[in-house]
Amino acid sequence: MGNASGRRCIDCGVHASYPSLCSACSKCCQPSENSWTRKDRTRNNLLAECNKTNIIVEASLDSYMTEQIVLVKPDKDVQAINEVPDDPDSIHTLEFLDGMNEKNDDWSTLLAHLLSITKKDDRVIYILMEKNVDAKFEMFIETHHINDVLEMNTFPNKEADSVPIKLQTIWSTVKRFLMLFWICCDTNVNFCQYTLSSTMFYFLMNNLKSLALKSYHEHEVCLFTVKAALGIIHNITRHLPNSKILLRSENAVSTVHPYLKSKIAMVRIKSLMILSFILSEHENVMINTEDENFVFIFEVLADALKNNDHKTAKFGMSAIEILKGLNQLAVNDENKLRMVSNGVLELFEVLLLRGFLEEVKVTIVTLWSLSFHHYNKSKMKKCPHIVKKLQELKCHPDTEISHAARGTVWELMNMKVSSTTLRWSSNTSSENDPWKPHIMISYQWDSQNIMLRVKDRLKQAGYKVWMDVEHMTGSTLEAMALAVEKAAVVLLCMSQKYKESPNCRTEAEYVYRLRKDFIPLRVQEGYVADGWLGILAGTRLYFDFYSEPMVDVQIPRLVRELNGRGLINPTMKDLPDSAITSSPRRPEQLTATPIPTRIHRELDSDLLRLPTVMSHLSPWSETEVKQWLLSVGLDEYIESFSGMTGTLLKELRTIQSTAPESFIAILKNDYRLPILALLTFSRSLRSLE
Repeated sequence: MGNASGRRCIDCGVHASYPSLCSACSKCCQPSENSWTRKDRTRNNLLAECNKTNIIVEASLDSYMTEQIVLVKPDKDVQAINEVPDDPDSIHTLEFLDGMNEKNDDWSTLLAHLLSITKKDDRVIYILMEKNVDAKFEMFIETHHINDVLEMNTFPNKEADSVPIKLQTIWSTVKRFLMLFWICCDTNVNFCQYTLSSTMFYFLMNNLKSLALKSYHEHEVCLFTVKAALGIIHNITRHLPNSKILLRSENAVSTVHPYLKSKIAMVRIKSLMILSFILSEHENVMINTEDENFVFIFEVLADALKNNDHKTAKFGMSAIEILKGLNQLAVNDENKLRMVSNGVLELFEVLLLRGFLEEVKVTIVTLWSLSFHHYNKSKMKKCPHIVKKLQELKCHPDTEISHAARGTVWELMNMKVSSTTLRWSSNTSSENDPWKPHIMISYQWDSQNIMLRVKDRLKQAGYKVWMDVEHMTGSTLEAMALAVEKAAVVLLCMSQKYKESPNCRTEAEYVYRLRKDFIPLRVQEGYVADGWLGILAGTRLYFDFYSEPMVDVQIPRLVRELNGRGLINPTMKDLPDSAITSSPRRPEQLTATPIPTRIHRELDSDLLRLPTVMSHLSPWSETEVKQWLLSVGLDEYIESFSGMTGTLLKELRTIQSTAPESFIAILKNDYRLPILALLTFSRSLRSLE
């Protein structure tokens, strides 16, 4: 079957076989217990990301685990990591693992016993990691010279008797290794991290790439491998959100995408779930081309809800898995419209009424995201059971549920608060007179540490700063609204997680609704704002604050941009020139790409020939104006502009230039455009010059 060639140089990642010199970087490819991993890169990437979150980083296991990063949710399973249980199952596990060696040919039976124990006691999973079960897998495939399952695919489908005994045994062992990793990744976040830097992971990725071009569904070996690979990767994505970085670096998007067209339902659903976690905004077109993907996933969810345990044996998924995938898909504004137009609200109504606690929680957060779309808002208001249940859940004892319910109701009702009685909590930072205009910091929790330093530096410079550092008394949303209303300027901390957070979007859109001045801060290195956040930020100046060393460099520049807004004592406005360096750069990459509001759009051929210069607007007829609105993604609002001609459109452009506040008021009050449509229209009209 050939020599195994899956090893990689740990310096540059190029495939190699040690001991040898890497052909790419000329360094010796050193042996390691897990030779297919790229430990340094995996460790550094994930550790850097995870240090930004509230995840405990442990490296306390002996042997192999001291070389790896193990992610543990706070207060969960920490004891299990540090103290391996001394019980019969543990002893048997160690015996089975020790039995996997070159002298023993019957690994399949040992793995069958391991599978049985693991299903009963997930504490065994920690022993598997500590004793490096992945090294056993690597030993096996190297001993039998297995590069990928295609080399074993001499098995006739359903004709096991004609298969050579040795090949049957080899496949039986590989299959049970796959099952073991699949089961462990399903229940244990630590094992997901372990798998990310394992021989098994690269074995799975390589097989997915090669099998996509084959008729894998016709052969048991290939089909099971595809199912297992997608199942394991899906478990990793839902347990480890930060795995997106590594998966994308391994070209997981292009590897998984072909399986969306699979003839096998389970393969399609797993592929869709994986992509929902790892796609970027502009890549959503991969799953947006047809409604059938969304119709299919709703059918799977409906099938799960028919069963008492809310699991579908037919598709091998639980309702909570599907809901988490839908929540990820709802980040994209195009998907928001698709989900509601294809009937997701009916399913969500059922979940709110009789779903499990975790299902209800994810459902409400997804409803909050969906409510940002104008069309969805009107549809949700017409669902009395949903509205009634949301009102009830505002008082739920689970704070995450109550907060999400309040947020959704807030968006549905377009609420605005002008309270003079709300008290500031001691956990919110706004010194001295609580009614004096301040600088508000709008951020997502992952960037809290850096923003606390920014807050402290601004206070030292004499500014009054409002920042929610824990929680607020009374209604959180009302306190947020009051903070926005009393703000002289808002610092908008841009990152992918800020964009994906319904809570942050509610804050940002309220800032826009009140037409408050805001300054974008980029708190994630390399992040390019897109979607609603890209449109909101536009081409404004932004400041980089994605690392602590940058705080000292950027604060003087930020102070200059603030120009005294939020100062407690206005006489402190001018700082010495030596304290301020060059101005921030203008974000060439920050684009405000209009988000289309329709799924299927066939442009009239005449539309492609529309003039794009203001001097040519006057001859435009009402029909041509409608065609232009269609071309910029505003087809949902064409009827609102009934009677608009090129001459009137040109006049509206004049108002935009000379009286921008009146221009915004006209679009908002007379044409009833929501924020995204308003920004899209404004930008598109300006681009006609």
